[in-house]
Amino acid sequence: MKTGLVVEGGGMRGVYGTGVLDAFLDAGLSFEYAVGTSAGAANVVSFASGQRGRNYRFYAEHSFDPEYMGLRNVVRHGNYFNFDYIYGKLSLELDPVDFDALAAYPNEAEFAAAEAYTAAPHYFTMQDINPSDCSALTASCAVPGYCKPVRVGEGLYFDGGVVDSIPVVRALSKGCERVVVVLSRQRGFRMPPQNLSLIYHFQLRKFPRICKAVENRHENYNRTIAYVDTLEAQGKAIVVAPSSEVGVTLTCRDKQLIDEFYAVGLADGRAAVEKLLAADAEPQNA
Repeated sequence: MKTGLVVEGGGMRGVYGTGVLDAFLDAGLSFEYAVGTSAGAANVVSFASGQRGRNYRFYAEHSFDPEYMGLRNVVRHGNYFNFDYIYGKLSLELDPVDFDALAAYPNEAEFAAAEAYTAAPHYFTMQDINPSDCSALTASCAVPGYCKPVRVGEGLYFDGGVVDSIPVVRALSKGCERVVVVLSRQRGFRMPPQNLSLIYHFQLRKFPRICKAVENRHENYNRTIAYVDTLEAQGKAIVVAPSSEVGVTLTCRDKQLIDEFYAVGLADGRAAVEKLLAADAEPQNA
């Protein structure tokens, strides 16, 4: 059975997914296909390169560097998150991706972005990043309103969460018969309508389709969650979602909360490993 891994983003809430995937690495799990969006994309990259603990350091250590995020970066760079630093100096020099391990990863892995002018989803592969350029990964994390669009080749892109927050359909289209879905919100969460201010509309005036996609995001997100619930009921999905809420926000800088949410992810990930192994063993015991 071809099993896919689908990882949601969520800014600093992505530390939960980091804990889950570190538990998967501890257990030696592999997936024939993996896809992530935004912070989930960064988590999938470190999972594919086998770098346990790397993304935890980004959340729990590097994020407290003033270069990482903050209003000063808006003034200096036009982005709340300084991706030139995060996916430049940090990811290429100070705490680099193991690109050799990534190149040797035997399975398929992708991450989602949104085309800035069409708002169409675009799926980059691990071959689209290299030791001198992580702009494709940057694109997947460029939240509209917080960040400017990112140029990758001839295209401009925003955060993939605008159009495909939880790329389950993408995984199924890749032939996955079962998906392990890592969410960053507790079960039962439904996204409320986006509250777009006039300033937000002004910031996205050159990208009206992205603006419309943001306005409709809650509807697409909630439909996807309902679909995931259906897949789970059919035995085609194993859902890993926070078993407890600790209050980590998109831009959280509280190390205690970050550490607590990571620990929740580790525990939930270990429980999911047991569930996945049990599900794989069932046909053998029938």
